[in-house]
Amino acid sequence: MDVQHYPPPTDLNTDSTVDPIAHAQFLYKNYSQTTNLWLDPFGLGTDGLVVKNYPSHREYSKSFAVRNKLASLGKDDPYDLGNNPNFDEKFLTDQFNVICGNDGGSFVDGWCVDKKNKDRALFWAKIKTTGKDFNGVIRPAIDFVVITPPLNKTADDPVWINYIGSLGFLPASERKLQTEQMLKKESIGALVCRKVTTGVHPTQRFLDKGYIEDSANGRIKVRIFEKPNCRGSFDPTAISSRADSYNETVWDRPSHWFMCD
Repeated sequence: MDVQHYPPPTDLNTDSTVDPIAHAQFLYKNYSQTTNLWLDPFGLGTDGLVVKNYPSHREYSKSFAVRNKLASLGKDDPYDLGNNPNFDEKFLTDQFNVICGNDGGSFVDGWCVDKKNKDRALFWAKIKTTGKDFNGVIRPAIDFVVITPPLNKTADDPVWINYIGSLGFLPASERKLQTEQMLKKESIGALVCRKVTTGVHPTQRFLDKGYIEDSANGRIKVRIFEKPNCRGSFDPTAISSRADSYNETVWDRPSHWFMCD
């Protein structure tokens, strides 16, 4: 089924059950009326409802941090995500899971993928608990990014397809072909990558990189020459170690890797 993502309505008093950007804006509007939340535009200007429109996609991103009422008066009160039971990574993620399901999809590593055609990515939505530097003090916060096809376009738009490919989305059919190819002897020496860390935006990812040395029993042997130091949550300041630092071999399923350059 071809799902059309229309632009969010002007009146955001009514939530959307199918448009992830409209739902994200609805959350922003409602949370902005909560006294113990600090909503920071982070580059979106003064209008927290601004959507970035590009020929390839639409993007809406926000950061939420929590404070109590006295914090706005300059008191040194602790910031605590627990001050608001609805301000929770799982609670917010579950809402986008519902929208993805309503659109006929299911989430695969941040992408809402069409259940009937796993080559189609309907949208990206990811929420992560993080920390933000407010006046030199790291405060708990939640970041989220929602990315959809461009205005009045669908997931079949070729510009959208090229764009999400550049972000690392690998259609199911292409993944199957690569998996089969990696098991062939002629792929010995091929460069392959494995994603080990993903941030809130699809461009935020760290990769293991290596060369295929052998294959047997449905596994590939990879000699890893580059491996990120940070393997838990995405840290933009982390530096990848190269060559002699991590010169190890692993046997792994080829579906965990993809061809890269």
